[in-house]
Amino acid sequence: ARRGGDVYVCGAANCGKSSFINRAVGAFNGGFGKGGQKFKGAKAWGVTASPTPGTTLGVVKVALRDAGPDVYDTPGLLSPHALGAKLTEDELKAVLPSSEKLKPVALRVNPGKAVLLGALARVELLESERGAFFFTFFTAPGLTLHPTDPKRADRAYLEQHAGGLLSPPFDASRLDELGDPERHEFAIRGAGFERAAADVTLAGLGWLAVYGSGRCSLRVSALPGVAVATREPLLPFEDLRRTTAKFTGGRVLRGQSKAKGKKPSRRRRR
Repeated sequence: ARRGGDVYVCGAANCGKSSFINRAVGAFNGGFGKGGQKFKGAKAWGVTASPTPGTTLGVVKVALRDAGPDVYDTPGLLSPHALGAKLTEDELKAVLPSSEKLKPVALRVNPGKAVLLGALARVELLESERGAFFFTFFTAPGLTLHPTDPKRADRAYLEQHAGGLLSPPFDASRLDELGDPERHEFAIRGAGFERAAADVTLAGLGWLAVYGSGRCSLRVSALPGVAVATREPLLPFEDLRRTTAKFTGGRVLRGQSKAKGKKPSRRRRR
């Protein structure tokens, strides 16, 4: 910026542009924000930051303390392949993290079993060479995770539990509006239980890291048009002992296995 050109920060809706500007400009100003107040990390002092898309309605000028070019925050670009374009405001609030810290949840999944992400997506372990795998979900706490048999998770089951056991959506009538899910299948070679082999991303919803031994095949069902893909693991060494959760049959209890020195239990969870 100090070489003569203004800086425009552009990107997809809700990717963190405003938060980035607040941090970057605050650091550039020596830790002090506009008006001389002390910069406090993620707390916005220059532009409003919110987990809800659409907070920035127009181009916002952010002046630096000394003379020279300015920084501009811009409205987010809407992606047709992200889940956010299909959800209501209340549904968006449930699937977007409201704080900087994600609390990952690891679930043990046997071949032929699945995990429902609300009534918005489903991840199935179709088969594997060496038994169960662990899926560590990096999603907002407002999105329910529900391990089940995929044969049970038919349309009637989704309609019965939408808004309760499976949230969001919060009303069964939304299932017709959201449309029938599209299926995506992936083959992954596990790297063991100490390192994730791959991430599976669901645009606008989050991602899951895959842990296990040997080859496996996954099927991910998501709303039509939502981008689903694999990538190199972003956090390959997340400690399964810290994040493994317990499923009671009605809900997932987060953070149940914290004992040091113990590996995640491989006992089958029903």
